[in-house]
Amino acid sequence: MVSDTILSGGTEFVGSGTFAAYNDVQGTEVIDRGASSFFDTVSAGGTYIISSGGSARAIQDVGAEIIVSSGGYISAAGVTSSAELGAATMTVLAGGTAVEIGLLGGEDIVFGETSGSDLGQEERDSPATLATEIVESGGTAIDTHIGYQFADNTDTSGFEEVKSGGVTSGSVIQSGSESVLSGGIAYATSGGDGDMTVFAGGTSVDAVFGFFSDAGLYPITYGGGTMYLAGGISSDTMLFDSTEIVESSNSGKSAGTAISTVISVWGSLIVGEGTAVGTVISSGGSLIVSGGTAIDTTIKSGGTAILDQGAVVQSGIVFSGGAADLVVSGTDMPATPISGFGLTDGIDLASVIYANNGTASFSDGILTVKEGNASYDLSLAGDYDNATFSLTRDSLLGTEIMVASLACFAAGTHIATEHGEVAIETIAIDDVVRTADGELQPVIWIGHRHVDCGRHPEPASILPVLITAHAFALNEPKRDLFLSPDHAVFQDGMLIPVKYLINGTTIRQIKTDRLTYFHIELARHAVILAEGLPAESYLDTGDRASFVDGSVTRLHPHFGGALQDSALVMEALAFAPLRVTGPEVERVRARLAARVLTQRATG
Repeated sequence: MVSDTILSGGTEFVGSGTFAAYNDVQGTEVIDRGASSFFDTVSAGGTYIISSGGSARAIQDVGAEIIVSSGGYISAAGVTSSAELGAATMTVLAGGTAVEIGLLGGEDIVFGETSGSDLGQEERDSPATLATEIVESGGTAIDTHIGYQFADNTDTSGFEEVKSGGVTSGSVIQSGSESVLSGGIAYATSGGDGDMTVFAGGTSVDAVFGFFSDAGLYPITYGGGTMYLAGGISSDTMLFDSTEIVESSNSGKSAGTAISTVISVWGSLIVGEGTAVGTVISSGGSLIVSGGTAIDTTIKSGGTAILDQGAVVQSGIVFSGGAADLVVSGTDMPATPISGFGLTDGIDLASVIYANNGTASFSDGILTVKEGNASYDLSLAGDYDNATFSLTRDSLLGTEIMVASLACFAAGTHIATEHGEVAIETIAIDDVVRTADGELQPVIWIGHRHVDCGRHPEPASILPVLITAHAFALNEPKRDLFLSPDHAVFQDGMLIPVKYLINGTTIRQIKTDRLTYFHIELARHAVILAEGLPAESYLDTGDRASFVDGSVTRLHPHFGGALQDSALVMEALAFAPLRVTGPEVERVRARLAARVLTQRATG
């Protein structure tokens, strides 16, 4: 075993079969083929060369230089620079390999391959000691960790640069940054609180920014990072509590392109210049298009797309899953078709002042919104010929558009019958309905009523209550269901008018200009299945005259017990006890609230 000090200006060759350990290298040491070294220290001014076939482990480069030649191998080494010690470097030549190298202010130049490098900063306030890994042409850096965490849990930066012909895979940016230059490629980068910049000609593939955790007893979750596409290209990026910005290169000659970006949980994609293609937004994520172009955009449940004045939108906007929002900030409407716009979605015309007397009408594929003396056209793809639309004020002064009903209120609602589920408007007197307990009962009366909500003196008493799909349990209801406020659902052996279960999320009252209510009466009061949800059949509590097919049709309908003491009727004739308050109702409300939390947690 060789253990000595190589003074400045001196050179030592460690030959085949020799082990060198605990050397203090101030001059030059060469680890030749078949030789190994451990725990050597290369001091300022020293040079450490690992030749082909040589290997080294746990070498400390303190302000010095390590060279890993083709066929050489080094692992678990430390490279440290500081204002006092000077600059430390490691150069991994083509064919050389470095594994688990810790850099504190040092520089790692990669023509060969590195794996598991850890880039930190020895002195927090000294930019000169920033740890840097430069991946040159032909070089590959795998699983580099960028950013160092001090014992007090504060972070310091590191920097990785990918040049033309260089490749990184699995880099983790805890803090600090990664730059991908023209011709460079970064695969599967994970971004925490750091930044990534992809310049013109550079490419990022399968990056994930935000909500990753380091391994360990107490994993730490990071967010807040930013990816800049300064003329570069990203593909299949996922954003969580982080931001991707698409802009032009420094020269202004090339704009960035984000392909198939998925945005969720407070993530955002901002397209200032350039293009976003195939973007999917969901669960609190947002797409903001200010001066660029969005192509093939999908807005899923909880997602928001914002189109500023000057934004270009092509190849369609698709609503998917409900509770999605499209915000048009300017007064120029997108010309591209909008599809999938449903009952729980919203289109916010933020710059169109809500005047409380506007109208929304659909004809030949165009939804025309009129507010004041101006009109605005939106292209809707789909069957909206029998739909009605409502206009309300958004959170500021703009106009929010929602679908109030599709093919009339309750038309299309599926009711269980002896022949399976059928649309309620197709049911006729003497048809047989299957009740929730499996009994078959004939229909003895059918009532319906078209309602102009804007002219009703008490619109809150007749505006529909939306029960979203799976609000009570899986497939209860199977699809979104609309009931009048006093219509009772059957839960825990009780009938509870749905208005007492409104929670503002999965059960909520919505505004609409007009709608149509249907009701069916059986030989005796029962619980039927509407979209799979147990709900009461019609029981005359004094409101039959509110429906067409009653002997007299009331001018302004009331549904439920507004006209007489319905509680007495329910007590005498109803299938189950009626409850509007008390512990039984609170238990059902608590169960609904718990289900909301579960649905949010599982997406």
